[in-house]
Amino acid sequence: MSEETKMIVLSPSSSLTPSYVSKVIHQLDLPLTIKETCYGVNIEGDEEDVDKAVDKALQLGEEDEIYVKTRGYPVADHRRCRATEGSRPGFCQLEQEFDTMSLISSPPAGPEPEVSRDTEKEKQKMEKKLDAKKLQQIVEELETEEKTEKESEHKKVREENEVKDED
Repeated sequence: MSEETKMIVLSPSSSLTPSYVSKVIHQLDLPLTIKETCYGVNIEGDEEDVDKAVDKALQLGEEDEIYVKTRGYPVADHRRCRATEGSRPGFCQLEQEFDTMSLISSPPAGPEPEVSRDTEKEKQKMEKKLDAKKLQQIVEELETEEKTEKESEHKKVREENEVKDED
């Protein structure tokens, strides 16, 4: 069987504590490495045992209080453990997820409503091309507007300069 490491992360709004979850998992008496953290619990062991522990942890609270993530490194691995050299890349991601967990709730009940689409109409829109003469007319109108705006700006600057010269 393969080794697996999971992170059990508790929502900030949860009434559960990492200490309590850790104790409950310890009481299962499974051959696991269990590490209590500031955000929850890390557990490591055979995939089957880890799954049993995760299932037990999920039974402790509401579904929007407990989140489970697979961890890429073993518990206390020197490449990831903050105990030896401070925070590591990736902790900011977990921190962000931790902060937004309470905003996530259960999906609405029932199937998602279907959106009807008139695919034939959409297809016709895609096939419709802009006439070259119409495009040229649009470009000319935009150029004329731009030219008029520049001329009025120049006129305004000249008038301001004339007023300054008179003073």
